[in-house]
Amino acid sequence: MLRKDASAKLRYLKRCQRFAQRKQSKNKKYHALPKAKQEKKLHIKVTNMRQDYLHMESTKIAKKFSPIVVGDAPCKPMNRIKKLSGISLDSGIGMFKSMLKNKAVRAASTYKEFSERDSSRTCSKCR
Repeated sequence: MLRKDASAKLRYLKRCQRFAQRKQSKNKKYHALPKAKQEKKLHIKVTNMRQDYLHMESTKIAKKFSPIVVGDAPCKPMNRIKKLSGISLDSGIGMFKSMLKNKAVRAASTYKEFSERDSSRTCSKCR
C-alpha cells in the first residue's frame, strides 16, 4: 500500500468518525467510536513506511556522496506555515537530517550543516 493510499484511507476513517460523533451527540448514548483500531493501525503503517523510505534514501545519499552539506533550517517554523506544514510533517525533514548525519558518520564521509541565514541575499559585489 502506498503512503498516498494510506493517507486517503485515513481521511475516509476520520470522516466516518466525525459522522458517528455527530450521531452520538444527538442520541446521548456514548459508545466507542467505530474503526478506531483501524485508524491506529493505519497510523502505524504510515509511520513505518515513512521511516523505511527515509532510511533507504539517507543510506543511498551517504554511500554516493562524500561531503554532505545540509542547511540548518529549523523544522518548527516550517510547520507553522500552512503551505509548508503538510510537506514538512509528512516528509519528516528533521528525522531525515538525523538519519543522514548518523549514516554519514558510519560511512566515513563528512557531514556539515551550514547556516541558511541571509543566504538568499545578494552581496554588494554581485549586484
